[in-house]
Amino acid sequence: MRLRTGSAALDAALAPLGDAEGAIEDGLVFAPRTGLTTWEEAEAELQDAFRLSQAAMIAEAPVIYVLHADAVLGRGPILDAGVADALVGGARALAFEGKRRGRYAAVVGIDPTETPETLGELSRTVDYLTGTRAAIGQVLMLTDQHLGAMLP
Repeated sequence: MRLRTGSAALDAALAPLGDAEGAIEDGLVFAPRTGLTTWEEAEAELQDAFRLSQAAMIAEAPVIYVLHADAVLGRGPILDAGVADALVGGARALAFEGKRRGRYAAVVGIDPTETPETLGELSRTVDYLTGTRAAIGQVLMLTDQHLGAMLP
């Protein structure tokens, strides 16, 4: 499985599933870089997501976007939130358009303060989602930050 996270903690947590050189045919886990400060950085993240997601969809492989929950909820820095919400929309579009061909996409929201030790559940969740194709097109939160909030 191809991993593109830009985070040592996420790389370590997801290592059982693959790495940056993994086969796109086995799936894609994409986590955008955070702490974006310019529109150019945000655009570059979305271009990477598009390019890699397109390759995964062509290969009929699952796509999982791992996003910081606060960014998904619009509570994080504005460019991080913009990228996160664009990826939520992208996952839903991929899921909707790809459903009839058996393609799969979903989003997993995580707490940005997680450590490699506490992110252990992420690898199992991604493995479960890609194996069962559950929660297609949905945002699955692995945190409680969304309590009392409307999910996009």
